[in-house]
Amino acid sequence: EPAGVALRHEPGPPVIALADPARIRQVLSNLLSNAIRFTPAGGEVEIAVAAGEKDVDILVRDSGRGIPSRLRPYVFERFRQGDSGAGREHGGLGLGLAIARHLVEGHGGSIEAHSEGEGRGATFRVRLPLQPGTGATETRRVGASAALAGANGADGRLRGATVLLVEDHADTRDALEHLMRMHGARVLVAGSAAEAFELVERERPSLVVSDLGLPLESGLSLIQRVRSLDAERGLRTPAIAASGFASAEDRQSALAAGFDAYLAKPIEFTTLLAQISSLLAR
Repeated sequence: EPAGVALRHEPGPPVIALADPARIRQVLSNLLSNAIRFTPAGGEVEIAVAAGEKDVDILVRDSGRGIPSRLRPYVFERFRQGDSGAGREHGGLGLGLAIARHLVEGHGGSIEAHSEGEGRGATFRVRLPLQPGTGATETRRVGASAALAGANGADGRLRGATVLLVEDHADTRDALEHLMRMHGARVLVAGSAAEAFELVERERPSLVVSDLGLPLESGLSLIQRVRSLDAERGLRTPAIAASGFASAEDRQSALAAGFDAYLAKPIEFTTLLAQISSLLAR
């Protein structure tokens, strides 16, 4: 029982969710770590499972400090670069929960946070779709591969595409890489502009998704180098900028540098998927 916090578990009925077990373990690990962190010694953290006919709810409840109403809109956001005020009050809360949201939504599920206020604890609810025929009134065994093949949202729309993901934060990179692979893409990953440019030269990706705030060399510099290479090759590689800055000026700078689209962080995966599909269709 870490830090004197009691951990309790309420198992639900045996059901088969449409999910990658390793990624859902990562989601639950993030939620439990967060709950334990914000629950004082002598408190309690509970995980419970409740199944319906078409989906299953996984609840992580704690008796900790709760979530003030002014911070609730920011719970699942990764800190934006240059943030101050409400975001920083989380003390690091946002990153793990932002990754959890990416993974859950990539499985066609949803995640919500509830709290009655400061000192009243918090409840996080993860809802995942069930394999048809495995709901509360019927349980049957199916292969894991068959379950994953039918996962909501994993429609293979990126099949045949090679996407270069440039992101210096390993957890975010890992989550987005996995979600794009779920949709059929071959994903190349880079943690810096220099590494990314080498991959563009060698692999000729179908599309680039790049953070702007990279170490040593920015994403703006990277896309300018990519466009010069494109001109030599007589092509144009579709490219999406992702940034913690969200002003109109930042968007304009990214587009002027050579990006085809601009997404503010935290990235909604469904929005990213739609933007990738749109650019590839051109």
